[in-house]
Amino acid sequence: MRVLVAAGPMAANLPATQVGEAIAAGWRDEKPATAVKHMAMSDGSRGFLEAVHAARGGDLLPLTVPDPLGAGGAAIAGVPPELPASVLHVPGEHGGTAYLSADQVIGLDAVPGAALEQVARRGSSAGLGDLLAAAMTTGASRLIIGMGEAASHDAGFGMAGRLLQRLGMSDAEAPELLGGNDTLRSVDGSDITALHALRERLKGRDIVVAAAHDRPLFGLSGSGAALAQRPGIDAALAQELDRVLGQACDHLERHLPAAASSLLETSHAPHAGPAVAAGRRDGSGSGGGAAVMLEALGARVLPGPEAVATLLALPDQLAGYDVVITTCDALDPLTLHGSIVAAVAAAAADHALPVVVLAQRVQASRREMAGAGIVAAYATGELPAQPLAQLHHWGARLARTWALRT
Repeated sequence: MRVLVAAGPMAANLPATQVGEAIAAGWRDEKPATAVKHMAMSDGSRGFLEAVHAARGGDLLPLTVPDPLGAGGAAIAGVPPELPASVLHVPGEHGGTAYLSADQVIGLDAVPGAALEQVARRGSSAGLGDLLAAAMTTGASRLIIGMGEAASHDAGFGMAGRLLQRLGMSDAEAPELLGGNDTLRSVDGSDITALHALRERLKGRDIVVAAAHDRPLFGLSGSGAALAQRPGIDAALAQELDRVLGQACDHLERHLPAAASSLLETSHAPHAGPAVAAGRRDGSGSGGGAAVMLEALGARVLPGPEAVATLLALPDQLAGYDVVITTCDALDPLTLHGSIVAAVAAAAADHALPVVVLAQRVQASRREMAGAGIVAAYATGELPAQPLAQLHHWGARLARTWALRT
């Protein structure tokens, strides 16, 4: 029997590699004759670099970048002025591929929870510009950026301003670009002019954003509206931040329209229909709207779970296995679509493999799971602070059940 544990991150910051190792070890201890392999999965957010590095190798290039507040010149006491980060370079034809994780520099875990309100107001995505500049020094012709929810909310203007500086295309400090949402009030069409030259500079590189979620930037279900769920941000402030960003993005779309509508491309050609503003397209809310700026600069934005599954060659990896186990924190109707679980189930369907899910909470019905290609799901309950022993236990428990079924 052969088992693949295609694990996603669990329990806050528990990496997918450790989740997979613990479950696989538990299965092996219970059924030593089983061939068990584990591989880390990601949706483009948590654990993106680790999953790609484990699967494809390459060189991790360490660097430090300003935190979202320090990047805009608005550092506060108690917030580290710099953040450690890495760029993964995988050599290959035409300079290979460089992988970046936006979560490292603008993600919610990049700043203390007490600073989230200030970061939403004044936090800059400039650190992502530093990562892009570092990736370009590798000579890679392809840049792939994993991007989830961001603490900053500046639609990538800070990223673009910092990249202009790093590439020697601007001598100005560009405070209106680097200062976060607050300073975007003064942005107008003249500030977009330099971005034309930046887009030309980036031509010839295939830039891809692996968007962890399909949330738009604006609208009732957008990333801007979701700010009201954060500490210190009420609905009125979230609406004001959205208004400011809406004006800035309007200037961006009028003066630097995207070359093609590529947000959340899928294998199915979209039906023709009325044009949708960049900030209202699915996926445009990734990275606090940084996906909007990257698209304007020529990037393609793809669904993160599917993109990562393709990068890791998951469909090919599944050949010859008898059962696939994957993990998540909560298995609910939303998780059955556009998630690591959904990507694993879709790949397994091509091989007619049973998919088993291990989650802290199972809130989907059997019918919903069956429709997504999942044959069984098990709830661990809330994992303890040191969860590896419990995941090892669940690996053994799954072995006792599933070693007899295949």
